[in-house]
Amino acid sequence: MEFHLIDSKFQGFKDFTLILPTLSFGNVSQLAIDLILLNSQAIKIGILDHSCLSPFIGNDCISPDQTNSGQINTSMEVYVKEKFAIIQQRSPVFLMYGKLFATDLMNWIQQQNFANIIFVTGADASFRTDKMITNKQIIYQMNMTKSGIDLNFDFHNFNEIEWKNRSLIRSCGLFHRYIDEIVLENEKENEKENENENENDQNQKIQIESQMENLSIEPKETKLGFVALILFCYEGDNFYESELMAQAINQLTNLITLKPNEWKKPYSWNFLVGREVDAAIY
Repeated sequence: MEFHLIDSKFQGFKDFTLILPTLSFGNVSQLAIDLILLNSQAIKIGILDHSCLSPFIGNDCISPDQTNSGQINTSMEVYVKEKFAIIQQRSPVFLMYGKLFATDLMNWIQQQNFANIIFVTGADASFRTDKMITNKQIIYQMNMTKSGIDLNFDFHNFNEIEWKNRSLIRSCGLFHRYIDEIVLENEKENEKENENENENDQNQKIQIESQMENLSIEPKETKLGFVALILFCYEGDNFYESELMAQAINQLTNLITLKPNEWKKPYSWNFLVGREVDAAIY
């Protein structure tokens, strides 16, 4: 993982909290991050590059006024606002290289001495049980084993999850790989033992709903404190879901002082389903 600093005045990420979206279901995390970047007026201070990341370059995706922007966006960028760093990832990881990418990214994060991570991800809503469908659309998981985040956040507005079954977590894109990389080695050994026991159990239930009944597992020890915000959604128009996620992020961070109904929409939101058809062709 290579980091290219473009702001020579920046002093480093020590004790920062990192907001990290995962390429996941419905692109909710990317849409929400653009909303946060625009309305918090975060400053781009660097670019991340990796050999497993699909190359990308394009016009400014964020500024509503494109006339004098003069900015370009790349595959993976780093922004800063106060003591928060925000990563935006705009292109996918090459097939079969997710684990390598996750390993290198988590190693870079630890080398930069970040204190905590806020994971932002979408999950396939079809994995919900009937009980979960009647609950909130956003769920969370947290583990503050290393350094607590000083959060002004009412967690009672959302439903806490423990460590969900693999079917649900794997629908969250690279999230499960990121978590694997920051789990301590002794926890990994315990997990392997549990997996072996499950493989030997001939009576193991395979129905998704049955799997999700056993939700409560002891939180794992991790190298970094983290909060994971997970929003259930489907593929398609997820503007509303992205706004929900951005509001949840802002409750955690207070990066945006404006009320949600005063937030501006990123320029890229105009082209979520492509440009309008030119009437002149008819």
